[in-house]
Amino acid sequence: MDTIRIDTLLEQGDLEAAEHIAGAYSAADPTDVSWEWPRFLMSLAALRTARGDVRAGLSLLRECGHHFDAAGTVNPVICPWRSRAAAAQLALGRHGDARALIEQELDLARNCRIPRALGVALLAAGGVAGGARGLEHLAEAVSLLERTPAHLELARALHEYGSALLRRDDKNGARQALRRGLDIAVRCGASSLAGRLQKRLYDAGGRVGSRGAYGCSLTAGEERVTALAAQGYSNKQIAERLFVSLRTVETHLTGAYRKLRITGRSELVAVLGDISSRGPRDPHAEG
Repeated sequence: MDTIRIDTLLEQGDLEAAEHIAGAYSAADPTDVSWEWPRFLMSLAALRTARGDVRAGLSLLRECGHHFDAAGTVNPVICPWRSRAAAAQLALGRHGDARALIEQELDLARNCRIPRALGVALLAAGGVAGGARGLEHLAEAVSLLERTPAHLELARALHEYGSALLRRDDKNGARQALRRGLDIAVRCGASSLAGRLQKRLYDAGGRVGSRGAYGCSLTAGEERVTALAAQGYSNKQIAERLFVSLRTVETHLTGAYRKLRITGRSELVAVLGDISSRGPRDPHAEG
Protein backbone atom coordinates (compact mmCIF):
# COMPACT_ATOMS: atom_id res chain seq x y z
CA MET A 1 0.00 0.00 0.00
CA ASP A 2 1.55 3.30 -1.13
CA THR A 3 0.30 5.23 1.90
CA ILE A 4 2.21 2.90 4.22
CA ARG A 5 5.32 3.27 2.08
CA ILE A 6 5.05 7.06 2.28
CA ASP A 7 4.67 6.96 6.06
CA THR A 8 7.62 4.59 6.37
CA LEU A 9 9.85 6.78 4.22
CA LEU A 10 8.90 9.82 6.28
CA GLU A 11 9.94 8.03 9.45
CA GLN A 12 13.22 7.16 7.78
CA GLY A 13 13.74 10.79 6.80
CA ASP A 14 13.71 10.06 3.05
CA LEU A 15 11.45 12.91 1.89
CA GLU A 16 12.51 12.68 -1.75
CA ALA A 17 11.49 9.03 -2.09
CA ALA A 18 8.22 9.77 -0.28
CA GLU A 19 7.60 12.66 -2.67
CA HIS A 20 8.17 10.40 -5.67
CA ILE A 21 5.60 7.85 -4.47
CA ALA A 22 3.13 10.58 -3.52
CA GLY A 23 3.42 12.12 -6.98
CA ALA A 24 2.67 8.83 -8.70
CA TYR A 25 -0.28 8.13 -6.41
CA SER A 26 -1.68 11.64 -6.85
CA ALA A 27 -1.96 11.00 -10.58
CA ALA A 28 -4.39 8.13 -9.97
CA ASP A 29 -8.13 8.58 -10.33
CA PRO A 30 -9.52 9.00 -6.78
CA THR A 31 -12.59 6.96 -7.77
CA ASP A 32 -10.32 3.98 -8.47
CA VAL A 33 -8.81 4.10 -4.99
CA SER A 34 -11.73 5.66 -3.13
CA TRP A 35 -11.35 3.42 -0.06
CA GLU A 36 -7.68 4.44 0.37
CA TRP A 37 -7.80 8.05 -0.81
CA PRO A 38 -8.53 9.70 2.58
CA ARG A 39 -5.67 7.73 4.15
CA PHE A 40 -3.41 8.91 1.35
CA LEU A 41 -4.42 12.49 2.09
CA MET A 42 -3.28 12.02 5.70
CA SER A 43 0.08 10.71 4.50
CA LEU A 44 0.41 13.55 2.00
CA ALA A 45 -0.43 16.03 4.77
CA ALA A 46 2.40 14.57 6.86
CA LEU A 47 4.76 14.95 3.92
CA ARG A 48 3.77 18.57 3.30
CA THR A 49 4.18 19.34 7.00
CA ALA A 50 7.62 17.68 7.02
CA ARG A 51 8.50 19.97 4.12
CA GLY A 52 7.54 22.95 6.30
CA ASP A 53 4.22 23.78 4.64
CA VAL A 54 1.90 23.43 7.64
CA ARG A 55 -0.96 25.27 5.94
CA ALA A 56 -0.97 22.84 3.02
CA GLY A 57 -0.87 19.95 5.46
CA LEU A 58 -3.84 21.34 7.36
CA SER A 59 -5.82 21.82 4.15
CA LEU A 60 -5.20 18.20 3.18
CA LEU A 61 -6.27 17.00 6.62
CA ARG A 62 -9.52 18.95 6.32
CA GLU A 63 -10.16 17.33 2.94
CA CYS A 64 -9.37 13.96 4.48
CA GLY A 65 -11.89 14.63 7.26
CA HIS A 66 -14.53 15.60 4.71
CA HIS A 67 -14.10 12.23 2.94
CA PHE A 68 -14.29 10.27 6.19
CA ASP A 69 -17.35 12.20 7.38
CA ALA A 70 -19.10 11.64 4.05
CA ALA A 71 -18.47 7.92 4.43
CA GLY A 72 -19.76 7.97 8.01
CA THR A 73 -16.35 6.89 9.36
CA VAL A 74 -15.65 8.50 12.72
CA ASN A 75 -13.58 5.86 14.51
CA PRO A 76 -10.23 7.52 15.35
CA VAL A 77 -8.45 4.18 15.00
CA ILE A 78 -9.11 4.45 11.26
CA CYS A 79 -9.03 8.22 10.82
CA PRO A 80 -7.05 10.14 13.47
CA TRP A 81 -7.10 13.22 11.26
CA ARG A 82 -8.39 15.52 14.01
CA SER A 83 -5.36 15.01 16.26
CA ARG A 84 -3.04 15.74 13.34
CA ALA A 85 -5.06 18.79 12.35
CA ALA A 86 -4.98 19.97 15.98
CA ALA A 87 -1.17 19.84 15.92
CA ALA A 88 -1.17 21.86 12.69
CA GLN A 89 -3.57 24.44 14.12
CA LEU A 90 -1.36 24.72 17.19
CA ALA A 91 1.71 25.26 15.00
CA LEU A 92 -0.16 28.09 13.29
CA GLY A 93 -1.01 29.68 16.65
CA ARG A 94 -4.72 28.83 16.48
CA HIS A 95 -5.10 27.45 19.99
CA GLY A 96 -8.91 27.59 20.08
CA ASP A 97 -9.27 25.60 16.87
CA ALA A 98 -6.69 23.10 18.10
CA ARG A 99 -8.56 22.58 21.38
CA ALA A 100 -11.89 22.08 19.60
CA LEU A 101 -10.44 19.41 17.31
CA ILE A 102 -8.66 17.49 20.04
CA GLU A 103 -11.70 17.56 22.32
CA GLN A 104 -13.71 15.93 19.52
CA GLU A 105 -11.09 13.24 19.01
CA LEU A 106 -10.77 12.58 22.73
CA ASP A 107 -14.54 12.06 22.98
CA LEU A 108 -14.53 9.70 20.00
CA ALA A 109 -11.53 7.78 21.36
CA ARG A 110 -13.06 7.38 24.82
CA ASN A 111 -16.28 6.13 23.27
CA CYS A 112 -14.56 3.50 21.14
CA ARG A 113 -12.50 2.33 24.17
CA ILE A 114 -9.49 1.26 22.13
CA PRO A 115 -6.25 2.03 24.02
CA ARG A 116 -4.25 2.94 20.93
CA ALA A 117 -6.84 5.45 19.72
CA LEU A 118 -7.08 7.09 23.13
CA GLY A 119 -3.30 7.09 23.53
CA VAL A 120 -2.83 8.89 20.19
CA ALA A 121 -5.53 11.42 21.07
CA LEU A 122 -3.99 12.06 24.49
CA LEU A 123 -0.58 12.53 22.87
CA ALA A 124 -1.98 15.33 20.73
CA ALA A 125 -3.97 16.70 23.68
CA GLY A 126 -0.78 16.97 25.70
CA GLY A 127 0.74 19.32 23.16
CA VAL A 128 -2.41 21.42 22.95
CA ALA A 129 -2.96 21.73 26.71
CA GLY A 130 0.63 22.32 27.77
CA GLY A 131 1.66 22.86 31.39
CA ALA A 132 0.68 20.45 34.18
CA ARG A 133 -2.48 19.34 32.39
CA GLY A 134 -0.53 18.59 29.25
CA LEU A 135 1.98 16.55 31.24
CA GLU A 136 -0.89 14.50 32.71
CA HIS A 137 -2.21 13.79 29.21
CA LEU A 138 1.23 12.71 28.01
CA ALA A 139 1.82 10.44 31.02
CA GLU A 140 -1.56 8.79 30.39
CA ALA A 141 -0.73 8.42 26.69
CA VAL A 142 2.51 6.60 27.56
CA SER A 143 0.68 4.37 30.05
CA LEU A 144 -1.94 3.38 27.47
CA LEU A 145 0.36 2.95 24.48
CA GLU A 146 2.87 0.76 26.32
CA ARG A 147 0.08 -1.83 26.62
CA THR A 148 -0.43 -1.92 22.85
CA PRO A 149 1.64 -3.04 19.83
CA ALA A 150 1.81 0.61 18.70
CA HIS A 151 5.54 0.91 19.38
CA LEU A 152 6.16 3.88 17.11
CA GLU A 153 3.34 5.86 18.71
CA LEU A 154 4.80 4.97 22.11
CA ALA A 155 8.20 6.30 21.03
CA ARG A 156 6.53 9.55 19.94
CA ALA A 157 4.71 9.80 23.25
CA LEU A 158 7.94 9.22 25.17
CA HIS A 159 9.61 11.97 23.14
CA GLU A 160 6.86 14.45 24.00
CA TYR A 161 6.67 13.30 27.63
CA GLY A 162 10.43 13.51 28.07
CA SER A 163 10.49 16.94 26.44
CA ALA A 164 7.73 18.13 28.78
CA LEU A 165 9.64 16.83 31.80
CA LEU A 166 12.76 18.60 30.58
CA ARG A 167 10.86 21.89 30.33
CA ARG A 168 9.94 21.39 34.00
CA ASP A 169 13.65 20.83 34.76
CA ASP A 170 13.08 17.17 35.68
CA LYS A 171 16.19 16.03 33.85
CA ASN A 172 16.33 12.62 35.48
CA GLY A 173 12.76 11.77 34.50
CA ALA A 174 13.33 13.23 31.05
CA ARG A 175 16.41 11.10 30.49
CA GLN A 176 14.57 7.91 31.45
CA ALA A 177 11.67 8.61 29.08
CA LEU A 178 13.85 9.80 26.21
CA ARG A 179 16.32 6.92 26.46
CA ARG A 180 13.46 4.43 26.37
CA GLY A 181 11.86 6.22 23.43
CA LEU A 182 15.18 6.26 21.58
CA ASP A 183 15.64 2.51 21.95
CA ILE A 184 12.12 1.89 20.62
CA ALA A 185 12.53 4.30 17.69
CA VAL A 186 15.78 2.65 16.64
CA ARG A 187 14.20 -0.80 16.77
CA CYS A 188 11.37 0.53 14.60
CA GLY A 189 13.85 1.96 12.07
CA ALA A 190 12.41 5.45 12.61
CA SER A 191 15.66 7.35 12.10
CA SER A 192 14.11 10.82 12.02
CA LEU A 193 12.35 10.29 15.34
CA ALA A 194 15.46 8.61 16.76
CA GLY A 195 17.48 11.68 15.83
CA ARG A 196 15.06 13.99 17.63
CA LEU A 197 15.08 11.74 20.68
CA GLN A 198 18.86 11.57 20.75
CA LYS A 199 19.14 15.34 20.50
CA ARG A 200 16.63 15.84 23.31
CA LEU A 201 18.42 13.22 25.40
CA TYR A 202 21.65 15.13 24.87
CA ASP A 203 19.87 18.35 25.96
CA ALA A 204 18.83 16.53 29.15
CA GLY A 205 22.43 15.60 29.88
CA GLY A 206 21.98 11.98 28.95
CA ARG A 207 24.01 9.51 26.97
CA VAL A 208 23.05 6.59 24.78
CA GLY A 209 23.11 3.30 26.72
CA SER A 210 26.14 1.11 27.20
CA ARG A 211 25.84 -0.48 23.76
CA GLY A 212 24.47 2.65 22.17
CA ALA A 213 21.16 3.06 20.40
CA TYR A 214 22.76 1.99 17.14
CA GLY A 215 24.34 -1.21 18.40
CA CYS A 216 27.75 0.24 19.21
CA SER A 217 29.34 1.95 22.18
CA LEU A 218 30.12 5.63 21.54
CA THR A 219 32.11 7.55 24.11
CA ALA A 220 30.63 10.70 25.65
CA GLY A 221 32.94 12.78 23.47
CA GLU A 222 31.92 10.92 20.32
CA GLU A 223 28.24 11.38 21.16
CA ARG A 224 28.64 15.14 21.66
CA VAL A 225 30.62 15.60 18.46
CA THR A 226 28.36 13.42 16.27
CA ALA A 227 25.24 15.16 17.59
CA LEU A 228 26.63 18.55 16.52
CA ALA A 229 27.95 17.19 13.22
CA ALA A 230 24.48 15.82 12.39
CA GLN A 231 23.06 19.30 13.05
CA GLY A 232 25.33 20.71 10.33
CA TYR A 233 28.20 22.25 12.29
CA SER A 234 31.65 22.11 10.69
CA ASN A 235 34.59 20.56 12.54
CA LYS A 236 35.89 24.03 13.37
CA GLN A 237 32.51 25.15 14.70
CA ILE A 238 32.24 21.99 16.82
CA ALA A 239 35.70 22.58 18.27
CA GLU A 240 34.80 26.15 19.18
CA ARG A 241 31.45 25.14 20.67
CA LEU A 242 32.89 22.34 22.81
CA PHE A 243 36.15 24.19 23.62
CA VAL A 244 38.32 21.38 22.30
CA SER A 245 40.98 21.20 19.60
CA LEU A 246 40.21 20.54 15.96
CA ARG A 247 42.25 17.36 16.18
CA THR A 248 40.07 16.13 19.06
CA VAL A 249 36.95 16.67 16.96
CA GLU A 250 38.50 14.79 14.04
CA THR A 251 39.52 11.93 16.33
CA HIS A 252 36.02 11.63 17.80
CA LEU A 253 34.40 11.69 14.36
CA THR A 254 36.80 9.08 13.00
CA GLY A 255 36.06 6.82 15.96
CA ALA A 256 32.32 7.30 15.64
CA TYR A 257 32.36 6.67 11.88
CA ARG A 258 34.26 3.43 12.44
CA LYS A 259 31.88 2.21 15.16
CA LEU A 260 28.78 3.19 13.17
CA ARG A 261 30.29 1.67 10.02
CA ILE A 262 29.82 4.81 7.97
CA THR A 263 32.21 6.98 5.99
CA GLY A 264 31.04 10.57 6.36
CA ARG A 265 28.55 13.21 7.41
CA SER A 266 25.83 12.35 4.89
CA GLU A 267 25.61 8.82 6.29
CA LEU A 268 25.78 10.18 9.83
CA VAL A 269 22.61 12.20 9.23
CA ALA A 270 20.93 9.09 7.82
CA VAL A 271 21.86 7.11 10.94
CA LEU A 272 21.14 9.69 13.59
CA GLY A 273 18.28 11.48 11.81
CA ASP A 274 18.26 15.03 10.56
CA ILE A 275 18.36 17.07 13.77
CA SER A 276 19.34 20.39 12.28
CA SER A 277 16.96 22.50 14.33
CA ARG A 278 19.88 24.41 15.82
CA GLY A 279 22.64 26.29 14.10
CA PRO A 280 23.34 27.03 10.44
CA ARG A 281 24.20 24.21 8.11
CA ASP A 282 27.69 24.90 6.79
CA PRO A 283 28.00 23.97 3.10
CA HIS A 284 31.78 23.68 3.60
CA ALA A 285 31.47 21.30 6.56
CA GLU A 286 34.55 19.19 6.91
CA GLY A 287 34.08 15.50 6.92
